[in-house]
Amino acid sequence: MRERRYEMPVDLAALLGPHQHGGYDPTWRRTGDGAFWMTKRTPDGPGTLRLTRHGGQAWGAGASWLLDSLPGLVGADDDLSGFTVHHEVLKGLAVPRIGRSGLVFEALVPAVLEQKVVGREAWRAWRYLLRKYGTQPLAPHPRA
Repeated sequence: MRERRYEMPVDLAALLGPHQHGGYDPTWRRTGDGAFWMTKRTPDGPGTLRLTRHGGQAWGAGASWLLDSLPGLVGADDDLSGFTVHHEVLKGLAVPRIGRSGLVFEALVPAVLEQKVVGREAWRAWRYLLRKYGTQPLAPHPRA
């Protein structure tokens, strides 16, 4: 296991929500302690990532890659110097962050599915593809 911390507090639910594809996405879990668990196929191999508000731990062949890309995933690499809020409703809110996984295939396939068929059917197809062609998550990925 490797670990990495980041300085800025992060609203993980808002930031990571777009990376989940349906309530039963097998690559994504939120546990009772507020942690988010994700399994990903990185350029270095599969890995499991556990994120909390202030850092993350990773396991597997892709652990180093996952932790090296962690600032991008939590929006810490965002350049906010040219960002100005113009709408009154948004002015009192925290500066939005947009996380990026750096993994094109895992973003592209669900996006195509979600554009071609109704949401629940797209999510079902995503689960089917992962279960048929994916690899098992690396321990200690939680079951629920």
